[in-house]
Amino acid sequence: MAIIDADVDTDCLDPLLAHPDIVAAAAWTRPGGEDGVGRLLYAGPRSHDHDGTFRSVAGSMFESHTMDSTVESTPAEATLGIRLDDTTLITVRLRKTRLDAPTALAAAISAHLRAPLLAAIRGHELRRLGRDLAHHQELERRIAERLSFIPDTEALGLAIEELAATIFEIEFAGIYFLDPATRNLRLVGNKGLEDWEIADAERTAWDRHPGRVIRTGELVHVHDTHDDPDNRSSTSARRVDIRSRCYLPVKADGEIVGALGLASSRVGAFDQRHVEGLDFLGGLAGLTWLRLQEETRRRRRDRILVAAGDAADLLLEARDWRDSIPRVLELIESSFQSELARFASLDGLRFGRDDERASIPSSFIDAVVASASGGLVGDGSRPVPGFDSGPETSYVAVPIVVRDTPRGILLVEDVNRIRVHDQSSIAALRNFAESIASTMAREELENELVHAQRMEAVGLLAGGIAHDFNNLLWPIMVHATTLADGETDERRMHMLDDVQLAARRGAELVDQILFLSRRRVITDQETPLCDLVREALDLLRPSTPDRIRIESTIEDETATVRGDRTAVTRVIQNLVSNARHAIGEADGVIKVSLRPSNDDRGEVLLVVEDDGEGIPEAIRQNLFDPYFSTRQSGRGTGLGLTIVHRVVTELGGEIEVDSEPGTGTKFTVRLPRREGLVTPAPRTPKKTPTGTERILLVDDDQMVLQTSRALVSSLGYETVVAPGVDEGLLAFEERMTAGSPIELVLTDLTMPGRNGIELIRDLRGRGFEGPLVLITGFGDESAAAATEAGADRILRKPISREELGACIRSLLDATK
Repeated sequence: MAIIDADVDTDCLDPLLAHPDIVAAAAWTRPGGEDGVGRLLYAGPRSHDHDGTFRSVAGSMFESHTMDSTVESTPAEATLGIRLDDTTLITVRLRKTRLDAPTALAAAISAHLRAPLLAAIRGHELRRLGRDLAHHQELERRIAERLSFIPDTEALGLAIEELAATIFEIEFAGIYFLDPATRNLRLVGNKGLEDWEIADAERTAWDRHPGRVIRTGELVHVHDTHDDPDNRSSTSARRVDIRSRCYLPVKADGEIVGALGLASSRVGAFDQRHVEGLDFLGGLAGLTWLRLQEETRRRRRDRILVAAGDAADLLLEARDWRDSIPRVLELIESSFQSELARFASLDGLRFGRDDERASIPSSFIDAVVASASGGLVGDGSRPVPGFDSGPETSYVAVPIVVRDTPRGILLVEDVNRIRVHDQSSIAALRNFAESIASTMAREELENELVHAQRMEAVGLLAGGIAHDFNNLLWPIMVHATTLADGETDERRMHMLDDVQLAARRGAELVDQILFLSRRRVITDQETPLCDLVREALDLLRPSTPDRIRIESTIEDETATVRGDRTAVTRVIQNLVSNARHAIGEADGVIKVSLRPSNDDRGEVLLVVEDDGEGIPEAIRQNLFDPYFSTRQSGRGTGLGLTIVHRVVTELGGEIEVDSEPGTGTKFTVRLPRREGLVTPAPRTPKKTPTGTERILLVDDDQMVLQTSRALVSSLGYETVVAPGVDEGLLAFEERMTAGSPIELVLTDLTMPGRNGIELIRDLRGRGFEGPLVLITGFGDESAAAATEAGADRILRKPISREELGACIRSLLDATK
């Protein structure tokens, strides 16, 4: 009855100790037929040797599957093994008072105490399980409360260590976590280790059981390390000999993130209960670790977003984005907690502390730009594109793309290889790259707008003065030509030549200005570039000093461009003229080449290169501004490169400038390459054609009207003049009525009241089918309207006698 009535806190085997020969007793089970044995109860004094003997006897009996009792004797003691049922037995240690005592006692216990012992053991287990369940529920509550307030990984390690010590009686314990940034194993919690052992354990963790558990995801449960050489520790010498250990993986959201383990100097210190307890703690540790990592990522994300916002503000406030880049790089370094951040552009601009680091080559920039993942990451262990020897540390790099065009990269480097960058690092760094790109795009658009407004102002000015200038120059040119035709005095002939030369130069200046106000350079003409290069150089060589040599290389003989022949020629002339002035008084060479591009952009390249003094960086951005010139006052108009930029841009091309002070300058013009049917260039007749037809001249400026009359009359034609549109229509009707109709009309564009386009429209409305010619001192912005109204030809003042004669004759001949 004492056995049946034993309390859960009082071992039910204790009544057996009342027998004078019994020293100790233990109850054993083999759960579910598994290998090994589990001790349920123990009564009496304990020793390591006796525990081993009891476990050995129990194991042998479970292996033999016999229900018979077993006796193992020594001269002084005997150990009984008594089977109670298939899964339960007891072992008893007794003194040997007589030889038959062990056998007799085993028989007595089997006969009289098997049922009471089984009932007592089952009842004891049920009561213990009930108590353990209540304790487990209370423990779970306490664990949940404890882990819910864990602030970081170190605190989590300490908490798991404390909880393990609460659940188990342990000598050594350790919990390792993978550092997300470095992928190294960190020992964040332990029990029983000295400081030097902690450092040694972290250093060798990947080579020991924690690393094995993380690599394989399997449980490591070692009963005796002396019997299992593969599971012996590879760490440095310890203070104690570890005989048994148990390690499980810690998982978070299905991913192994660490390892949790127990170790002991005792053999067989850990059983299924420890495995289940570790699994429980590991699950809680994994969930808590997941929460901590999410909070860490959120804090890092917030820190980077705040820094990116500060960077955007800096860039927005700066007059030039370049002024803000050093401070932006500092914000990147602090928010990424990295060693170094650098900026590199495709055109060679560099920012950031280089220190002892290798410079960033263009091939690495190209690799970053070409990356399909939006950037490059690495840990320094593999070769980096573009670097011969580095970086040897962890890095992340992203491209800076401005208006769909790559312009450079941002590169973040760490102090060593420990940190691991991934796609999230690329996304974080892109916040800064996009701010820089947005600022660069904004400044470029602002500069383009300012340039466009400046060009518009110049165009308005040009359009306003061109008409008046040409009206003044035309009489000078016409009368000088007329006087020279009949002059025999050589001195006066030279003077008239000078007058004509001054008038022509004035006309060229007005023509340069008009280029800035015209809205269209593209025409239906297919202009052969090779011919234009040769023609332009043939015209320039005679006026080029002997000390300057012009070399030309034509590698593309078939390329054409759809544009005005004169406009494209002026591009070549202005670039070569600019190169001549850059060489100055020194000896030099100007190289002009025309070749196809080597890439797949379908372009033809016009390159003009000189070995002059070069262009300083400070003024390079103003090169294409109207009236900007580095020449002495009176030596240039400041419109040459402005016209080049305007023509090239309208033709859909680009201009690249490569210059270094003291080494020279290279202008590269990229134009869309075509191979269309070449439009023949107009030929100037050898002799000015004449005629006798009747021509109506309409202009509100009396001086211009009389000059035009004299010029046309000198060609043999009969002239009728009118000072305005209404007067012109009246003269037209009068001639029709008189039977001597007008055969061709020359009219000015701008006149008070109604203009020349309205006159043309009215004449066509009245059935006039003869040639109608519009003469203007403005640009060609009215060309489309005049053509739509019915104009056959548009001429710009001042026009020479030869050009006017050829135009009139060709139009009249075409109507016959």
